[in-house]
Amino acid sequence: MSVAFAVNLESQTLENATHLALLTDEEARDLNRVSGDLYDFFVSHYRKRLVPTRLVDLEDTLKEHEDALEELGDAQIARDRYREALEIARAQAVLEGRLQGKNAEEREAHARTLLAEHYQNLRLAEERLTRAKAQAEVARSRFEMVKALLATKG
Repeated sequence: MSVAFAVNLESQTLENATHLALLTDEEARDLNRVSGDLYDFFVSHYRKRLVPTRLVDLEDTLKEHEDALEELGDAQIARDRYREALEIARAQAVLEGRLQGKNAEEREAHARTLLAEHYQNLRLAEERLTRAKAQAEVARSRFEMVKALLATKG
């Protein structure tokens, strides 16, 4: 796991960060043991890792990633529910004798006509899921890029 640590190089404080560095958990724990000026210790040990905050909006990147994962989960649930609803409607149609046809192809064609709304809902849910997967991948890539940008400064 990594921890982002922020400093303000202009005011030489830890407030209103102008730069970020990604630290390991162990390095972050070491900061808790520093006696004296934490800013001086941090800058002297990790200056090469500092990245201007204007290049990296970590909070927005994390939020985007979390939102994309939430939408992905919601889209998967919606797709599964529409799939189940279609299966139930199809089973009811079979039990009620409403699906007709001489062979499997004709029965499938009749089912698609009879249950068109269910098929449409499933198709839309699958499209939403495809978009959510793409958005989650883009958000993950951005998150990984930020992590790499911060990590390679060391």
